[in-house]
Amino acid sequence: MNTIADIINPLIEKNNFSGVISIKRNAEIIFESTSGFADRSNKVPINLGTRFGIASGTKFFTALAIGKLLEAGKLSLDSKVFDIIQYDFPFYSKEITIEHLLTHTSGMPDYYDEDAVDNFDNFFVAIPWYNLREPKDYFPVFPQEDMKFQPGERRLCIISRHYP
Repeated sequence: MNTIADIINPLIEKNNFSGVISIKRNAEIIFESTSGFADRSNKVPINLGTRFGIASGTKFFTALAIGKLLEAGKLSLDSKVFDIIQYDFPFYSKEITIEHLLTHTSGMPDYYDEDAVDNFDNFFVAIPWYNLREPKDYFPVFPQEDMKFQPGERRLCIISRHYP
C-alpha cells in the first residue's frame, strides 16, 4: 500500500515544487514536507516556519482587518496614517488617510514601480525578502522619493502590465 509520501514526493520532484505541504486529518498532522528555497539567490531553504510573500494577495486581508478596526471604532476612514504609524517618511504627505490607502488614492510611490522596472524576473529590494517578517520591517523598503500626486487627487493605476 502506498503512503502519502510515496504519492506526493515523486510529484514534488517531477514538478520541481517549491513550497510547503501540510496535510492534516482531524487536527493531526499526517504529512508535512518542504522543498525549494525561500530566497533562491541566497539559497535560503524553505522550512515549516517560512513566511511567503504573496504581494498583492494580501490586499483583501488587509482591507478586511481595517474593516474590523473600523467596525470596532478603533479607526475611521478619516484617520491620518501618520498619526498611527510612528515612522519618518519625509517625502510623504501627512494628510494621507486610511481611506486614501484603501482606495489607492494616497499618491505614495510604490516600491514596485512598474514604470521604472524593466526586468520583472530580477526585481529585488535592498532588504532580503526573508527579513521582511512584520509590517514595520517594510518601512525602510518604501521609496524615499516625492509623492506621485497629492492625496485624493487621483487614483494610482494598480493593474499590472506583466501579468495576464
